[in-house]
Amino acid sequence: MDAVFGLPATNSILVPDLAIGIRNNCQSGCWTLGETPVGNKLHCSILKFSKFHGDLGSTSNKLWGQLFLVAEPGSSE
Repeated sequence: MDAVFGLPATNSILVPDLAIGIRNNCQSGCWTLGETPVGNKLHCSILKFSKFHGDLGSTSNKLWGQLFLVAEPGSSE
């Protein structure tokens, strides 16, 4: 890193202080930010994957996963 307000290193991953509520709608194949569609392509770095079993929304007793990722700027088309 450069000085306090310098540019990030070329191969670095920047993790935001606050989580952004982006999610993938598996039925439409589109990423959404809240309820707003933001495109269907996302270049990202996956930080963690967690596997769960149980109830989620209208599904029950199913295996499901949660990704923790950092999106790259300008990746949605």
